Amino acid sequence: MTSFPTLVPARSTETGGWSASHDAPGADGTALLAVPRSGGQLLLLTGIERGIGSSGLWLDRGQPGDVRLVHLRVVGDRVLLVQDNKHFTVVSDDPAAVQAGDDSFARSVLWSAPVVEHRGDGTVVVDAASLATSDLLAVSARLARAKQGDLRLDAARSYLVSATTGPGGPTTAGGTSGARSTSAAGSTSGDSEPARTPGSVELSAVLTFAGRGEGALLAQVSPDPDAVSITQRVSLVPLPEGYAPRTFHPGAGGYGKGFADHALPGGRSVDVRVQPRFRLDKTTPGTAPSTVHDPIVFHVDPAIPEPYRSAVIEGGSWWAEGFEAAGFVDAYRVEVRGEDVDPFAARTSSLWWVHRTNRGWSQGAALTDPRTGEILSGRVRLGSQRIHQLTLIAEALLAPYGHVDEARRLAAVEELVLARLRQLAAHEIGHALGFMHNYASHQHPQASVMDYPHPRVRLGDDGEVDVSDAYPVGLGPWDVFAVRHAYQDFAPGEEAAGLESLRREATAAGLTYLTDDDGHHAEAASPDAVPWVHGAEPVGSLENLLQVRAKALRAFSPGVVAPDRQAGEIEERLVPLYLLHRYQVPAVARLLGGVEYAYTLAGEAATGNRVVPGSEQRRALSVLTDLLSPQVLALPSSVLRTVVPPAIRYERTAEYLTPRRGLVFDPFTAVGAGAGLVAEQLFAPGRLNRVAWQAAEGTSAQGGSGQGTAAGSAAAGGADDVPTVAEVVATVLDAAWDAPGTGDALTEAVRQATAWTVLQHLVATLAGGGLHLPVAATVTTSLADAVDRLEDRLDAAPEAAGSGAAGAGSAGWATDRGWDHLVRTARLAATDASAVDLGPLPVIPPGAPI
Repeated sequence: MTSFPTLVPARSTETGGWSASHDAPGADGTALLAVPRSGGQLLLLTGIERGIGSSGLWLDRGQPGDVRLVHLRVVGDRVLLVQDNKHFTVVSDDPAAVQAGDDSFARSVLWSAPVVEHRGDGTVVVDAASLATSDLLAVSARLARAKQGDLRLDAARSYLVSATTGPGGPTTAGGTSGARSTSAAGSTSGDSEPARTPGSVELSAVLTFAGRGEGALLAQVSPDPDAVSITQRVSLVPLPEGYAPRTFHPGAGGYGKGFADHALPGGRSVDVRVQPRFRLDKTTPGTAPSTVHDPIVFHVDPAIPEPYRSAVIEGGSWWAEGFEAAGFVDAYRVEVRGEDVDPFAARTSSLWWVHRTNRGWSQGAALTDPRTGEILSGRVRLGSQRIHQLTLIAEALLAPYGHVDEARRLAAVEELVLARLRQLAAHEIGHALGFMHNYASHQHPQASVMDYPHPRVRLGDDGEVDVSDAYPVGLGPWDVFAVRHAYQDFAPGEEAAGLESLRREATAAGLTYLTDDDGHHAEAASPDAVPWVHGAEPVGSLENLLQVRAKALRAFSPGVVAPDRQAGEIEERLVPLYLLHRYQVPAVARLLGGVEYAYTLAGEAATGNRVVPGSEQRRALSVLTDLLSPQVLALPSSVLRTVVPPAIRYERTAEYLTPRRGLVFDPFTAVGAGAGLVAEQLFAPGRLNRVAWQAAEGTSAQGGSGQGTAAGSAAAGGADDVPTVAEVVATVLDAAWDAPGTGDALTEAVRQATAWTVLQHLVATLAGGGLHLPVAATVTTSLADAVDRLEDRLDAAPEAAGSGAAGAGSAGWATDRGWDHLVRTARLAATDASAVDLGPLPVIPPGAPI
């Protein structure tokens, strides 16, 4: 008798075994399981077969839930499914210690059902249909959190669809690192096949959530938002054994899955973290290259149309290079899913082509054993709308339609999309293989596929926009290192030294690594970890993008949209072009108040941090304030005459700038968004706090105090002559408030829109509470001083101050006394920022993902 529950054939009381013939529930909608009275742990997997279809809800087709460690317990005439606590545990051979750990932390009873039959072989039969129709993905709670209404699971409208048996998996052969499990009874050697677990139990059910659907997201996608039905997959998976975990290192690019082990001796951290990875058992064990018993195979959704499907397979297949370098021959492949493959089965790695109402993130995930970090399968979802977004950007850059070189330019648009899909497939599969983002790889000889890449665009020798080298091909050196560090075999007893050697080689090669927490927000400090960055040198890359942007804006025309599309889509192309530099701005801003560091262990050589030199910080400040000039922010009149509102039955989406001029395109909104890109970064509270401390540290070092780490100044990684907070605020405000009333009407309009936007952001920073009090005091004083300087400039240009004589040159701006109003508002903000209401900050349309 197996210790794992087995399906009982429909309308039968005989043992079901593990035949794949159980393709449907019983005639009465039952799924009978034979459950051993002795219990035993197993893994519970959940996922979504039919999703909701909204990018804002994250309830997509192919989306997995968490992997849970559970056990079935027979109590009297009921069977309970209990989730064990793997966040806190005790790993020990001492039963008393294990029991103490088990009793110290809560469990969760997920499901209960009555026993249908007590059998003489030590099992009981239970109907698992109500397990399959349980809200194990917490859909009701997710919809409530997303403010989509109060919808509860309706059992009367939920039902079992199928109950089948999935493929088994390897269980007792040596783990991927080459170390064999000493407790595995069935260890194999040579070319013998590893022992295998029984197949999983696969249950599929329709779940209906009924009530009052009140959110716009549900109304967009559900035929009736008061009754929303999805299809849920539930898998019961035997515990895989004989796998050798690999210890997680924070600088090696992997996810750190783990738990708190309270059995560890005193003085040691209870935090246990392992590197998630697939099991790869070599047919010839050892460190030499070898084939494997169970290759990693990703099954690609046949619904992906060509040529995109081939691009996905090609890009996903790049990882084979990494596994070859790690010593695994033919151990990894990507192929179109066959009709006989169940993409949702627990042991099947799948890639889905997911449609949503609008574009959203693609995602790669690994289903891992919470005890060991072994990856059971990968789940990848590619959003089909990513093609649309990439096409918008390429069309805006090239304006191909109707051009004398239309055919070549359209081919360039298509190749840009295909190149990005190759990279995207490799990226998301990389997550499913166990790897994190690397936002520092733009500094490597070739960027990692785990980075977020901006298309590499430039002006060619002919002065035209060139997108021919938009994305790199193949793995970068970081990716190969990450595979080797996670998967490569080492001789017994040599794993730790071998991994350390790999890390030293990566460091010597300049393969820097920083990931999500260090890359995604305006407060981030590291100049290395910047997603969507355009090149290794931030200032030079910004200048290149600005040149490309200027050229494309001059050439902007109705040719950015296919002739059979409604003309309102021209604006949809204009927005990403106008904001083309949006990700390079943070890359340059990171230099200001920047701190360089790496993920290391305390005993490793590369610990500590280094402040970005003051000369680089000042250069960054100067370059960014130049972006506040009308020359950068003003749109050419030719562009303004080209855009028209969306046609009837069409509407603006979040991808558009929201106008305040009725239906027509609003240049004020555009200028506000462009100026906001800069002000948001430079006035980020975390950045200003760092600038203040770095300036104080550098001043102390120069004064010869010899105190603390400042004594060594820049030579020891401390601050040199870095800018002060007063200097930063003064530089930004003087740039935004420069030369009032001295330009033509358009220039004056752009200057005032910029001036107000910058003041809005500074007031938000002062009122937001994120500044330390001494820093806030400096900012307030600097604001008051800047107002004084603005008044001096206004006094030097009396026409701009409000006399009617300025009408011809400034088209009424001076007579509106706009600058005088800004002066009064800014003075009030310098006294009490919370008393100033300047309305919401300008909305910058979403850029990522691209």
